[in-house]
Amino acid sequence: MKKEKKAPKKGVKSMVSSAAEACKNEFYLESSMITSNVMEFRLRSLITRVEHANPGAGFNLEQCLKRMKFLHLAGKDPLLNQHLEVRLIDDMRTWKNQRNAILKDLAEIHVSKRRIETLANDGIRLSKEFTAVCKGFKKSWKSRKPA
Repeated sequence: MKKEKKAPKKGVKSMVSSAAEACKNEFYLESSMITSNVMEFRLRSLITRVEHANPGAGFNLEQCLKRMKFLHLAGKDPLLNQHLEVRLIDDMRTWKNQRNAILKDLAEIHVSKRRIETLANDGIRLSKEFTAVCKGFKKSWKSRKPA
């Protein structure tokens, strides 16, 4: 008897569980890359809600972080300022820079397992914190009265 093939999971929730599973199985670099994609996806979603326009496919994680910081500092949306701290945006940018440094070092020198593990664990922690911010923002966004 043939086994039924399950449809592959789609969306951010499956990516989050994949990142956690990869980290649990000590695939730290894979976990970091998945976490990076989750952050980028959630940032794009927030940018689209605040600006009422999709930032486009060319927006990578760095550009999304820059745009989000601009939107926050410019005060484009009071809900965004209420839920998202600049510190979190800066922490995400620092994490992204560490990720890039590790990827660059992989080609030139040996990178310790501990360094990659720390990167993966920090990424998952930041992703969870950012997910909580996104949930609070979206809940407030849906409940606010249209102007």
